[in-house]
Amino acid sequence: MPRSHHYHLAHVIDGHSFDHQTVQSHGLHSGSRASMLSTLMGLASQRADLGTAEPRHASSRSLSDVDLALSDDAAALLYRQAPRALAASAVLALLMMLAIDLAYPGKGSWVWLGLFLAVLGARWFDAMRWRSAGSAPPAEFLIKHYSAGVLASTLLWAVLPWVVFDGMETAGIVIVMLTMAGMVSASALLLSPLQRLALLHAGLLLIPGGMWLLGADNSAERMVGVMSLLFLGLAVAGISSAHRRMRHAMLTTLENRRMADTEELSRNHLEQ
Repeated sequence: MPRSHHYHLAHVIDGHSFDHQTVQSHGLHSGSRASMLSTLMGLASQRADLGTAEPRHASSRSLSDVDLALSDDAAALLYRQAPRALAASAVLALLMMLAIDLAYPGKGSWVWLGLFLAVLGARWFDAMRWRSAGSAPPAEFLIKHYSAGVLASTLLWAVLPWVVFDGMETAGIVIVMLTMAGMVSASALLLSPLQRLALLHAGLLLIPGGMWLLGADNSAERMVGVMSLLFLGLAVAGISSAHRRMRHAMLTTLENRRMADTEELSRNHLEQ
């Protein structure tokens, strides 16, 4: 079963049409795979009968092809969704900081917000550059760029507890932790094709604040920390489950296409 690391994604980013090149893996054509990941994400959430484990007969090479296909489709989907996702992140961070500043004058960290918005701006520029490009680079290149942007913004969230928690009352802490939990929930399914990135994103958002609160003197704040870590456990389980289902669905799709291509080749050979 041939493999190729050179999937061409430009034709699926933002619906533009560029030069079509045949995908060399499993005889799949680029046009037929433009919306595959979106379909698989629907299957992951709606089809419980797919199971969570890969078929026993699947070879390690087949599973490697599945990971390549998921990565390829993930790059296209992430860059299509990037402008809306970044705008939502900016609005959420701004509302959170406004709520903190209104409830606790002087506690809102506008420097942190400025840095966060600057990172989002750089990510938006990167996304728009490749969305409008005449041809897109390989999926591996796009995913590295996207992952770097996600980690940069996630690290800013990770240090936020040390910026605003000191001297803040429980209500303000709850606002921050709920915002972080909302970020995890909103991005869990979108990032789940890239399981490691999704898990790292969730952990960096919730572990620092949760651990900080576990050492608090206030029992209510300690309870918020416990609940944050419990929510992280649920998020990890959800991300892992969605990833397994996507891999299983992609493997089934690729195997079905391979068998269909084999049958067509056999039929054409007999007709000759």
